[in-house]
Amino acid sequence: MFSKLNTWHSQLRKGTLELSLLALLNQHEQYAYDLIHQLSGLVGPTFKKGTIYPLLSRLQKENLIESRWQESKKGPPRKYYCLTQSGKHLLDDMVGIWDEFKSSIDSTIGNGKQV
Repeated sequence: MFSKLNTWHSQLRKGTLELSLLALLNQHEQYAYDLIHQLSGLVGPTFKKGTIYPLLSRLQKENLIESRWQESKKGPPRKYYCLTQSGKHLLDDMVGIWDEFKSSIDSTIGNGKQV
């Protein structure tokens, strides 16, 4: 049963990763290391750091985020990411769908809960 629960938890994290990433970038411009650190806290310690870079690349190709390089006082230049207007619109739509989905699940769990 533990294996089934781990699989389900993994799929849940994968399904919400893009939403979480866009929401973090909506707060302010960030670079990948900060995003990885925050996402690890949100989705748990099994979050794979290598997952974020392909996602950032795909979102940039889809014009949902954009990036810029900035010199760093503590090492090499850092690539900072931020949402585009299209990214903000998508995030708004995703949050609406998430709210509806969460309400539906909460209602289902609440109605069927037996203690």
